[in-house]
Amino acid sequence: GTFLHMAPDASLVFLGPVDAAGTADAPIVLWGERWGGLVLQGPGTAGSRLDWIHVDGGSRPAWGLGVFPGMINLHDTRDVTVRHLTLQGAHAAEDALHVAYVDGLLVEGAYIERPPSDGVDLEFSSGQITGLTVVDAGDEGLDLMGADLTVEDTILLGFGGSGSSAGEETRLRL
Repeated sequence: GTFLHMAPDASLVFLGPVDAAGTADAPIVLWGERWGGLVLQGPGTAGSRLDWIHVDGGSRPAWGLGVFPGMINLHDTRDVTVRHLTLQGAHAAEDALHVAYVDGLLVEGAYIERPPSDGVDLEFSSGQITGLTVVDAGDEGLDLMGADLTVEDTILLGFGGSGSSAGEETRLRL
């Protein structure tokens, strides 16, 4: 039931473990006009959990000298669980959910609506995605590069590019 109204260009960047435990009746809501985004960066975030999170109106988070490509970014970590994530209203982001160099990712029940580019972009990561729905992506619904991934019960509907793309070194089980 936590509501975070984010200021323009503000971002949440975590370098340590995160346990964000919303519920179906009381989700955690992040929203605002053209705010940045959410980042879990580095080995210190291993074991993090994001449950029942609703994100609206984000773009590309910036931190230090870097700008991250997605509204939600999971980078260089392991054993991250994301359940019941809703992403909508993204703008100026390359991806709604960007995952890079993550081992042991579990995504269950994610809904992504109208991302400006890719719904989910997963690079050099491993894990499982179950119950993903991506609707009206500007480019690809699911973009994979160097991924070792199992995908189940997923709906990809409406794209400016491909429904799914699996680049070099990808092992995909559908």
